[in-house]
Amino acid sequence: MRGVLIADDEAIIREGLRQSVDWGSLGLQVVGEASNGEEAIKAIVQWEPSILITDIKMPKKNGLEVTQLAKQLFPEMIVIILSGYSDFDYARQAIQGGAFDYILKPTVFADVMEVITRAVRLIELEEQRKSDFERFKTELRRNITFYRSAFLHKLLSSPLLDERMQQHLPETLWLYEMKEDGPVYLLACKVDEFDSLRYHSEEQLRVYLLALEHYIAGFLASVPGAYAVSIKDDLFVIVLQGDEPQGEQDLLRLCEELQESLKSHYLPITISIGISKEKQSMLDLHKAYLEACEALEHILYLGKDAIIFYDGLYDQHEITALTYPLFAECSRSAVKAVLIGDSENALRHIHQLFHWFEVHGVTREAIQSVCMELGALIYVSLDNGKQEQIYTSRDEYYNEIKNGQTSERIFHVVQSFVQSLSEQIFQKTHSSHKKLVQQVLRLIQSHYMNDLTLNWVAKQVHLNTSYLSRLLKNECGENFTQLLAKQRIDQAKALLKDPTVKIYEVSDKVGIADPHYFAVLFKKQTGMSPSEFRDHFEEIF
Repeated sequence: MRGVLIADDEAIIREGLRQSVDWGSLGLQVVGEASNGEEAIKAIVQWEPSILITDIKMPKKNGLEVTQLAKQLFPEMIVIILSGYSDFDYARQAIQGGAFDYILKPTVFADVMEVITRAVRLIELEEQRKSDFERFKTELRRNITFYRSAFLHKLLSSPLLDERMQQHLPETLWLYEMKEDGPVYLLACKVDEFDSLRYHSEEQLRVYLLALEHYIAGFLASVPGAYAVSIKDDLFVIVLQGDEPQGEQDLLRLCEELQESLKSHYLPITISIGISKEKQSMLDLHKAYLEACEALEHILYLGKDAIIFYDGLYDQHEITALTYPLFAECSRSAVKAVLIGDSENALRHIHQLFHWFEVHGVTREAIQSVCMELGALIYVSLDNGKQEQIYTSRDEYYNEIKNGQTSERIFHVVQSFVQSLSEQIFQKTHSSHKKLVQQVLRLIQSHYMNDLTLNWVAKQVHLNTSYLSRLLKNECGENFTQLLAKQRIDQAKALLKDPTVKIYEVSDKVGIADPHYFAVLFKKQTGMSPSEFRDHFEEIF
């Protein structure tokens, strides 16, 4: 029960309060009494009551002094003042000093009960608030990584924070065990060659990404002030706070250790890392994110497993921050088109790239450097893909670019290189694609009578459904559903030639449980219903 202390120099008042109020029904008990101010203070220290009922006029120390000291020692203690009419000014001072309410003497039982009941309700509300807050803190501690990540994601994606968020930023950062000011760096980590991972099944890809997230969290657990935030499947960032600025070598060492840590777990995944400039406030996190992502654009030329500092981006090329993203996107698209044997799109992007050079007045030396890097990326990608043959001599390509005296000559070298390489890759991949398609068609022919799905077929050939669907459309001109329907209707035609087999039996034998749907599909494929087809066949034979 909550304790109550009654302080009054009149014994009759103390006794009256003790006896007239049913304290137990309110969850209270009187733990002590005091006949003067000094006794009251000693009792307060001894019992730490939830409620203090005190007279204003008492020997040694008055009620105002007792109230003041009680609130200093125990700010949450409820103080109720007993006051005569002539003491009203004192009572008002007590209220201003933190007292909860006052009761006029001589006391009226109903008034006493009303004030004490309100006091108990206030205590209960405060206890409930504390309980809720403790529950919130427990939940926050248990899931702080999730909540902190969501908060950081908002900071990363917001160029301008609203006024309310800025106002509460210090408290929010404290809540998530972070600092507002001090050196801040952002590391943008991108999964290398993510598109190639899509050749794995969707389930396997998801396992790889979850393992990656787990290993990164384990690595960062030993790095003070480091917090990971997932942006999308192939990109996550690390917010790095510290008490002192980090030197370039320190950041480089940290990134290399992270890369090596991931390799030690034998995942088929490597990451490249872009590093922002140092920031002095978490308010600059969005800007740091943009810098780190811009640094990542250079992976296109440095190859996988790269570490790129934003500070050093523009020392090598005569390319401005304003125009670089356009160049990088154009080059990336050209390389992707080459690697899938799409010569038409590859050449279109090369034309666009050289148009960009002309519009922005890029010098011959810079064009040569860009085209060498473009070739290097293609060769690195071919090597990583374990291509059996390098289609064009590297030295030959590099020498022709180096010796090109005009952008027109360099353009023709790149154009010829890209077109030749795209066409050779197309011929090679087309052959392997045809083998895969033949394997899928055999599966359809063998299992058409079952509940056959694209997902099941994709697992049998170790591809994800999206890639297999595109492959069938490109190679056969029809999607999986159309190919399966065609196979089932062809088999149905053969079965319908036997007049002893009922139409609903034919439907079931070709894997279509609903005879009505079978009839609709049959007519769509052949132009006649199953019964019309059977009649037509009987007329002929």
